[in-house]
Formats: sequence, C-alpha cells, structure tokens
Amino acid sequence: MNLHETLRKIAIDINLNPDELIRYADADTIGGWNADETQATFPCGSIWGVEGQILYALICATLPEHLLELGAFQGCSRTHLDAAVYVNKLGEVTSVDIAYEADYNMDAVEFLSTSKQMWDFIFEDTNHSMELTRDIWKLAVPKLNPGGIIVSHDAMHFGVGANVRAGIGAAGYASHNYLTAPSDCGLALWRKPLDTTVKPPTRKSATKPRKKSKTSKAAAKRQAVVVKTQIDRMDKA
Repeated sequence: MNLHETLRKIAIDINLNPDELIRYADADTIGGWNADETQATFPCGSIWGVEGQILYALICATLPEHLLELGAFQGCSRTHLDAAVYVNKLGEVTSVDIAYEADYNMDAVEFLSTSKQMWDFIFEDTNHSMELTRDIWKLAVPKLNPGGIIVSHDAMHFGVGANVRAGIGAAGYASHNYLTAPSDCGLALWRKPLDTTVKPPTRKSATKPRKKSKTSKAAAKRQAVVVKTQIDRMDKA
C-alpha cells in the first residue's frame, strides 16, 4: 500500500476521518530513514519517513495529551511526535530508552511497571523480541486511556516482524498491521475502545496551553527546524 491507501485503511480500522489523516500526513515533511540515501534524513535504524507521517497524522487527528515513546534511537520518531504536539498546541512527549538519549534512561518494562501515568498514545520501537513485545503490551495497554493508541514498529519486517506480531498476540491483543511503501518495516496498531460517555477532544476544546515537552537538547534543535518548516508552510498556504 502507498501512504494514502494505508491511512484510508487505518481510518476504517479505528474509526477516524481518512481525509483528515491524509491532510495531516501530507503536511509532515520531516522525513526519516530511506533506502535511497538522497531521501534519507535520519540514519538506518530510524523509522521510515512514511511511518513518521502516519504517527504525525494519528496524533494530529486524536489530540493525545500524554504521549510515550519507548525506544528513542537517533530521535526520528520523537521529532515527528514533537512536531504534531506543537501543531496541536496540546500534549507532552516522554521518551524512554535504555541506551540512547531519552528523558528516562531505563528499560521499557521497568518504566511501565513503576510509572503511574496513564497514556493517550504509545509508540514502541525496542528490540523486537517476542518476549519484550509481549511484556510491553501487557503492561502498556492497561495504561492507555479510552481511545488511546499503541503502535509497534517493525511489525511487518522480514526479519523480526513475526516476533513482534507473536508478542502482541501472546499479550492477548489482535493488532492491525500495515506495510507502507517504500518501508520494509511496518507498523502494528491497536486502539482502546472509546468511552462513549465522554466527548472526544476537538481542536476547539484543545485550548489550554501546550505542556512543555521534556525534549532533549538534540531533539529540541531538530524540533526548532520542524517548527520553522511548519510555520513557513502555513504562511505560504
């Protein structure tokens, strides 16, 4: 599937507006890893640009307040998340990584086991083993607010995708899985059912000041570039 086809499928699977998702994704020009070095803006091991656009679109569409990144690497996914939070004027991103620069340098399972925070959006990109994926989903899903979304990277990868999908299944969940050209990695996505007694957030209701994200210095510099790009695009629109 291409990006727009994936977004239309996601919209059907988790009850979102496909045209909104496409519009948001097309506004994200941050990029990411790409096998074509002339198009790569982040190193190998990062999420692909189209996958970053999907994350960005999901956050813009659902207006999450508490976002969690498990697995930071070189900051590609964090940059997409921060850019969406900036555009929403709502939300705070928390990153966790045992090896790379993050807000919390600790094991993802340890963090989830000790944190009392409830989350609206979780992106997981750790070591892709069946066991760790299982343990993360077992701990993470109960910490999702109603309507919250969890996404795992590399769910369709030829090498580790089977492990990721098996881990999600072992945790007791059936994810929606997407492979979006030109990526060879893929995303697994699951959304917690909405609480029908509570109105979902809208852009008009998201009026309180954006919480300051605990962005690292390196990510802050990247975010500044992203913000300028977004503003320039809006000024030209």
